[in-house]
Amino acid sequence: MILAATLGFLLANSSSTGDAAPASARQTIRAPHLLAATANSAPTNVQAPKITTFYQGESLLPVLVGAKYLADSGIWRSTSSTSYSVQWLRRHKNGALKNLTGAIAIVSHERPLTVPSSADGQNVIAHVCASNLSGQACVDSSLSQSVQTVAQYNSAGCGYRRPAAPAYDNNFSSILWPRALGWYPCQTITWALDTFHQPALSGSTWPAATLAALAQIHQATGLVFHQAPNFSVRPHGQNIRAPRGVQVVIGFTPQNNEVGVGGVTDSSQAFATAGIVLLNSQTKSTFPWDQTHALETLLHELGHVVGLGHPVAEPPAFDPENEIMDPVLTTFTRYQPGDLCGLYEFTWRQPCRGANKVTLGKGRVGQGAH
Repeated sequence: MILAATLGFLLANSSSTGDAAPASARQTIRAPHLLAATANSAPTNVQAPKITTFYQGESLLPVLVGAKYLADSGIWRSTSSTSYSVQWLRRHKNGALKNLTGAIAIVSHERPLTVPSSADGQNVIAHVCASNLSGQACVDSSLSQSVQTVAQYNSAGCGYRRPAAPAYDNNFSSILWPRALGWYPCQTITWALDTFHQPALSGSTWPAATLAALAQIHQATGLVFHQAPNFSVRPHGQNIRAPRGVQVVIGFTPQNNEVGVGGVTDSSQAFATAGIVLLNSQTKSTFPWDQTHALETLLHELGHVVGLGHPVAEPPAFDPENEIMDPVLTTFTRYQPGDLCGLYEFTWRQPCRGANKVTLGKGRVGQGAH
């Protein structure tokens, strides 16, 4: 029996693979701007190129491995038809420049730079050139901070919150393979309960069950949660308009084949910034909401919110179905070894005990499983 499904709208402003993004989410860079010149000569720069993030609404800083950036052409003075290109460079601490990319033509939706791990500790530079029949001129624009890994950024900000690493167990997967998208552990995550359509719960209350599930996530990750007041808003499909400042919503809606869905609904750079859990508001005699059922379901769906997918095995391999995040009915009321390793790795981008590097567990398998 299927217990839970990932949401179909995992991210509103990011892409799980490659450099493509929804058209509404991509940044549209400034079109090449040319001013007339009075004599035949190579182009002259009037306004320096601007570096922007690939996704709208994201901050330029910090500069993290895996972040995506664009560069426009700036403003130039030229007497003839002019073409523009950008070459992404990295400046080592000793001043040496090395290529990150070859020259890329600048158009309204250029291919972005994805900051590679090889740029760690260095500065990213957009080397923009304008060329006409008389010659070529180039100028540089750089980001004001050096590149960091997500692990470095998290540890520098609040390493004291990081719990001891659990033993490595590969029975986990990312909801956004091949990316790992956790929450920034140095913030406080505000959540609230939408009581519209809230069903009866025997043996507990929905706030108490949610707090019990979040306590396990806190213990495994160090993430800090704050409960905002309950509210009552009718869900629209798989979306709820949350009060200002609420990042994670737990709500209820009629569902035919699922007891709950959960996932990330927004992100910025390497971090999730919003999420939702929707539980089935229809209580049936064959599937009543009780304390155990509610806790297990909340652990599973909130696991999706903090980045975990379904760690099912590729057929014909046998799936042991031994984790909270398996998409089947279980009797677990605590996260299991694979769940715990995934929660730790996706939050801190550091390996579990006994592993020499961060992994994505079982990788692609189970992503988006229903």
